[in-house]
Parts: sequence; C-alpha cells; structure tokens
Amino acid sequence: MDRGGSLGNGVGWIEDQGDDVRVVEGLLQDELEKRYKEYVAREVGKDLYFDPKEIGKSSIPRKYGACVAFGRKHCPELLKNAWKALAGY
Repeated sequence: MDRGGSLGNGVGWIEDQGDDVRVVEGLLQDELEKRYKEYVAREVGKDLYFDPKEIGKSSIPRKYGACVAFGRKHCPELLKNAWKALAGY
C-alpha cells in the first residue's frame, strides 16, 4: 500500500485525514508538538500535554501519573495501553 500521498514523502495519510500538509518555516517537530498539545486540550478539556524534553527526568513519572489519573476519572475511553504502559498506574 502506497502511503506517499501527493507530497510523495509519507505524509499522505495525514492528508487522507483532511489535514492540510505544506511546508512551514521552523522545525516540523516543534509544529507537530504544538498541534498535538492543542489537540489534547481540545479532546480532554484540559491542558495535560507535556514535553518530556522540557522537564526534569525526575518529574516525568509524576506528570505522567497525573495525566493518567485525570484520564481515568474524566475520559477513560481515550486511554490507550500500549506495551502495558499503564500497568503501574
């Protein structure tokens, strides 16, 4: 199955979802993280997104735990458990 899309570089599935794919100034990763943060806030009604690169390593488990606790209480249908990631929470 070809997932190349109109840009021919693997972003066709994004276009298939109805998103506009184009070249923008700045780093792609930065833009993706910004949009994902907005998506998370829109879907769960709270700004829970955090970038692990921007917080200390010792803070990650606490932040992650808070996100999981919020999800279990307010939107359990959105939680996904890949590779038993939620086993300790």
